[in-house]
Amino acid sequence: MSQAKEDLTKSNSKSLFNIESNILWSRGKTSATLSQVEQNRFNFLGAISGEIYQNRALINQTTDDIFRERYNSLRKITPANETIAKHKESLIVESRIDVLEHRHKLNKAMLDIGLMMASINRQLREINETLMDTNERLNTFNNKNLEMNKELFLSPQDFTKITEEDVVTLAEKNQTRLTKLTKETEDLLHSITKTIDEEVKIKLDYSEHAQISEKCAQEIEETRKSILEYHKNFESSNS
Repeated sequence: MSQAKEDLTKSNSKSLFNIESNILWSRGKTSATLSQVEQNRFNFLGAISGEIYQNRALINQTTDDIFRERYNSLRKITPANETIAKHKESLIVESRIDVLEHRHKLNKAMLDIGLMMASINRQLREINETLMDTNERLNTFNNKNLEMNKELFLSPQDFTKITEEDVVTLAEKNQTRLTKLTKETEDLLHSITKTIDEEVKIKLDYSEHAQISEKCAQEIEETRKSILEYHKNFESSNS
């Protein structure tokens, strides 16, 4: 075999080693990335449930309590004349409008949230379909190569008929594929690194959101204490 052919073969072997290294590293990094993505998804799903079923429920109950006290305070007013009586009625209507406007805005916000979650569900459906397609391609690849193994076993090729030209042609074909694969694996590693950086940022965002949510829960408790204190004073003044 000529020196040029040997150099091409060695070059292909070296490229093959580098590509295998990139692919194996990409596999490990991809698994780590998917793990971080799944952890972030789990964290935010838990946070969403907490905001909806814990903080939101307590805030809504607090709103009801505040406006019930508002109504009770207005109801206890004894009008001195018809003008004050009409004003009292208008204040009651105003408080009802405040609540209805507030609840309407809340309904709209929840619809917007529902639409965003529906969009996420569609993306999850697409992810599932992509996973199924990927598994199908993997099975096709395995079956195709299994048939090639069977063919090699049942009908072994006569390598004595291989020419120098055949060797060069296959080596050049391999070189073309390896050059293309080298770039693709390097680009993929760059994308994986970028994705990991983004997921780390999302993880930090979750930590920040968790602190904000905890602060909100503390504010709810403080508001509840204020309501109870107001109610106690209100009942004392009217006893």
